[in-house]
Amino acid sequence: MMMSFLPSSFFGKNYDYPYCCCCSMKKKKPGVFPLLFPLVFVQFASFCGILAYVPEIQTTFWAKLHCDSRSLSHAEAEACRDAAGTSAIVMSVCNLISTSIVSAIAAPILGRFGDKNGRRPCLMLCFLLLAFEPATLCANVTLNTSLLFYYASTMLSGFSLLQTVLSAYVCDIVVDDNAQRKQLLTAQAIILQLSLIVGPQLMKAVNNRKVTLEIAAMTPFIVAILTLFFVPESCPPPNSIIASDEMNNNNNDDDDSDEESSSVTSSSPLLAPPPPPPQPTGVASSSSSSSSSSPAQAILSDASLRNLLFAVCAFSTSMMTMTSVNALFFETYLGFNAADLANIISLVGWCSAFILVILICVPAFQRRLSSRAMVSVGLASTAVAAALIATAGMYHDKRSARKFVYAATVLQALGTAVAPVGVTSLLGASAARSTSFGQGSLQGTFQGLASVPNGIIPFLFTLWFKHVSGDTSSTSTTSASSLYVGLSIVAALGCAISLKI
Repeated sequence: MMMSFLPSSFFGKNYDYPYCCCCSMKKKKPGVFPLLFPLVFVQFASFCGILAYVPEIQTTFWAKLHCDSRSLSHAEAEACRDAAGTSAIVMSVCNLISTSIVSAIAAPILGRFGDKNGRRPCLMLCFLLLAFEPATLCANVTLNTSLLFYYASTMLSGFSLLQTVLSAYVCDIVVDDNAQRKQLLTAQAIILQLSLIVGPQLMKAVNNRKVTLEIAAMTPFIVAILTLFFVPESCPPPNSIIASDEMNNNNNDDDDSDEESSSVTSSSPLLAPPPPPPQPTGVASSSSSSSSSSPAQAILSDASLRNLLFAVCAFSTSMMTMTSVNALFFETYLGFNAADLANIISLVGWCSAFILVILICVPAFQRRLSSRAMVSVGLASTAVAAALIATAGMYHDKRSARKFVYAATVLQALGTAVAPVGVTSLLGASAARSTSFGQGSLQGTFQGLASVPNGIIPFLFTLWFKHVSGDTSSTSTTSASSLYVGLSIVAALGCAISLKI
């Protein structure tokens, strides 16, 4: 185990390992667990800082590929660069597809790695992977390399599933108390949402794209070192515990067998202990199947887990579809081009409403609603936000349209903060009941399956939108909005029915 040369008191007073799904032991929680949240907040604040420059970088690379490589006049070059802003939206969707595919492959592997080797090495690996993306992106900007290299750098973020590992860390520590688990997951969601506001605003003050990427690349390395020295392990590696338990059991069995053999041989056969009663066939088959079944079979054999799988996929589908359609409406109706999409987070009303939602509404929902109800509330708010976005698309007055966009953004923030807390809390309860695989494997499997529609649905919707509403007329965009609203409402209602709310 890592850091075995340090005393246990290094991590805090009277530190002992908490409950772990894979090692079946319940101890005292580590006293320095709150240290994890400031570290993650600092890392996310730095990593989210590059969001302010991503549209500009995408437009630059697209213009370099299609405009700078040809001999054009000045007017033609300007028109080509204006068209590059619109093409950057399609580039963002392609980025999302590649990242989702990588996440679907990496999430189960990373979760299994955390179950076998502990959460702290897995957290350090996530931080190091997060550092590679801004580092390679900085090299892209500095060296002015190809578009393919840019895609390779952004795909690295698919391997850095920090939220998955952190949620598994929380569920390892708190298993029996569902209220406390939801409280910690809510704090985690609030920190993530705050970092989405603080990070870009903080990095815009630097006003230097290269320096911003350098800071975003160096911060995860620093956080990885702090994680090594100050973040305790949620549970010891299960291999060492299982090995020690087997050795103890073997020693005890040898002693018991010696004593039993001596007592049986010295006594008469009539005094021999009766054989143990045979177990029911259902119990034996269930125990053998649970021990030999794969994680996928264990997931599909539980009805509640099947319902939860549908909830995760429905939520991720609706949220990622809104991400793609927001950019189209912002550019077409609200007067924002691709370079100004990052500046929308600077608006005072949007940020104030965002902070109000995540600081007041989310803790209130966490205290008063169950985990399943939180999933339904998140999906319902997403559907209403989609309807508001569609309404904004019908207005030709930009000021009137922006009011609907601000309200939709607040509801979208509510859904983003509330629904994952309910999903992860249900995952923790399911992993606590399961014995065939650990929390990291369960969380990673669901994360990987939910990543598939994240890339496919926005791609299909964007292609359909470009084909139907290429003239950006009110009729075509209204029909596109109606389709999107219908998909979101069906996802919300289907999840509510599946979870039996």
